[in-house]
Amino acid sequence: MKFVLGIVIPYTGSAKENGQNYKQGIDVAFAKVNEAGGVNGRILKLIPADDGFEPSRTLGAMNAALGQGAGVRLFRQPRYADRGMVSVPFALEHRALFFAPFTGGTAVRHDPPDRYVFNYRPSFMEEADAAVRYLLKIRKLKPNQIAAFG
Repeated sequence: MKFVLGIVIPYTGSAKENGQNYKQGIDVAFAKVNEAGGVNGRILKLIPADDGFEPSRTLGAMNAALGQGAGVRLFRQPRYADRGMVSVPFALEHRALFFAPFTGGTAVRHDPPDRYVFNYRPSFMEEADAAVRYLLKIRKLKPNQIAAFG
């Protein structure tokens, strides 16, 4: 039995090196886990799909991964909320887990949280809050000494 992960990454386009590095890292990790017998006896399989780092291609890439990987149960999509805006509804519709989008943007965070979306990193608001609290409480700056740029 297999556990299939679909990943939408750029193999082409401006971020192709990042996409290739993500895949290589996951391949190495999966090989190590699979050599040890998998996860509860399930072998891990990666189904990658290329969206060229373009949101207009993301749904097609997700469909391609879903079509290739009968049983894709989880999607991983690193980097940037604009791609997450189209990915999250797709994952919810297909009841596939959407794990660790690497963005702090609100496109992948809803209140109440989406059932199948698991954020790994903090939101931009949580990051800003932590930075300001640090500056105020630890560094003892006054609020008028803090500036932020987005």
